[in-house]
Amino acid sequence: MFAALTNCLASAGAEAVAVTSLAGHFCINEFKALSSLPVIDAIYALNAYFRERGLHKLGLLGNQSRDEISLIRGHRFSRTDSPGEYPL
Repeated sequence: MFAALTNCLASAGAEAVAVTSLAGHFCINEFKALSSLPVIDAIYALNAYFRERGLHKLGLLGNQSRDEISLIRGHRFSRTDSPGEYPL
């Protein structure tokens, strides 16, 4: 599905495509291999941003599901928290 949508974006003049949805990363490696455009990986970019700044704990805001939070935790952050984990 992503590959077909990327082809449409390329036809419209896009020079790259960004996967910004955390849920969209379930197949990121396969998508990168098939994509007709360079793929900007949001999780990779976030990891680089935090690594460059020496940050090790990420607070998550938004509608992240448990699966999405687990996906981020599977990457290089030493700890991630979402507001739902703490009572207000």
